[in-house]
Amino acid sequence: MICIIAANRAAAGCCDFVDVFLNLRTAQPSAGGPGEAAQARLLLSRLRVLSYGQQDIAPNPGDTAGSTEGSERNDARAADITGSSPGASDQTRQPARSAVLAVPVADANRLLLGAQQGKLFLALRNPADTGLPDLALFPQAPGVIDPLRGLDAEQQVALQRPENHAFAGIDGDALAGRGAAPTRVNPQAAPRAPAVRHGAPRASGIEIIRGDSSAPRGSL
Repeated sequence: MICIIAANRAAAGCCDFVDVFLNLRTAQPSAGGPGEAAQARLLLSRLRVLSYGQQDIAPNPGDTAGSTEGSERNDARAADITGSSPGASDQTRQPARSAVLAVPVADANRLLLGAQQGKLFLALRNPADTGLPDLALFPQAPGVIDPLRGLDAEQQVALQRPENHAFAGIDGDALAGRGAAPTRVNPQAAPRAPAVRHGAPRASGIEIIRGDSSAPRGSL
């Protein structure tokens, strides 16, 4: 399910961008029985709007049975072409329930899985705001298909290509953040505790020191 929360302010074009937020509810076991955990987070950022609502969407072929004049009155695009007033077209315009976005191939899996398992919200983005989340700050979830072992350096770099990320896939646990790989810590960079030095045990009894020499009592 996709909810448009831009209040019909978005329009198809190269200057309109939206952020895709995900609301996800997943079953989570608890002490009192099976429970439900909810989360909301930014799924995809700054996607360009290609079509929104009735814009750039072909009419239903079943509606062409009516007269041409009636179809022009019901079609918002035809109303704009015939030069009708904006107020009349706004009265017949229904709330948009669909949107077509320009999605990178590496992010298509997350968008598809999020639409199936949760609810997507589209928020209108200021075109002047070019900020994007830094994915390098967060652990990356493993793919559904594991890569081959023994890959050389060139093949390791090829794994980072967007099309290879999309081919590896993503599952529901990774979408919910439960399948993220832990961040690797370099053991050499970890601080070490200072070593505690223990002195050699001294001989029992009284020690007599004369000048620069010392000897236990009874050995003189």
